Amino acid sequence: MDKIYKFMKNWFFATIILLTFLSVLLIFEDDLNNKSRYSPPKIILPDLYFPNITYSTSFINTTANMTYWNVSVLTTLRNRGTFPSGISVTSIRIGGNGYNSSRMTMTPTIPVMGSLNFLESFVGVTGQYNVLFYADFFNNVTELSESNNLIGTAITLP
Repeated sequence: MDKIYKFMKNWFFATIILLTFLSVLLIFEDDLNNKSRYSPPKIILPDLYFPNITYSTSFINTTANMTYWNVSVLTTLRNRGTFPSGISVTSIRIGGNGYNSSRMTMTPTIPVMGSLNFLESFVGVTGQYNVLFYADFFNNVTELSESNNLIGTAITLP
C-alpha cells in the first residue's frame, strides 16, 4: 500500500511538472510568433488641438492718414483622441495697436477625428496684432495632451 501511495504521489507531481513545462513552452511559442496573449490597455481620451491658423486681409479705406483693413482669421479645432471631447469653452483674444477684444464661446462635443472651424474677423488700422485661440480654456475636458490647446499668430497690417 505504501508503494502504491508513493507511486501515485510521484506520478501526480510528475504530471504537474510536465503540464507546467508544456504551458511555458506554449506561451514561449506564442511570443515567438508575435501572438502574445497580453495586450496593453488602450487609453480612451479625447485630444483637442489646432493643426494650423491662417489669415487674410482686405483693404477697406484710407481716411485722415488712417488705413483700415478687414482681417479674417481661420483655424480648425480637431479631436485626434479616441473618445468624443464633450462640451468645452474656447477663448478667442485679439490685441494690438490700441485694439483689444476677448470673448469665450461654447464649443460643442467634437467626435473622434472630427473638427470644428473658427472664423474670427475684425477691422484694424495699420499696425501689429496678435490673435490667440485657446481650446478647453477651463480644462473641463481631460485629454491625452493638455499642452496643445493654444495657437496664435502675429498679423502686421501695412
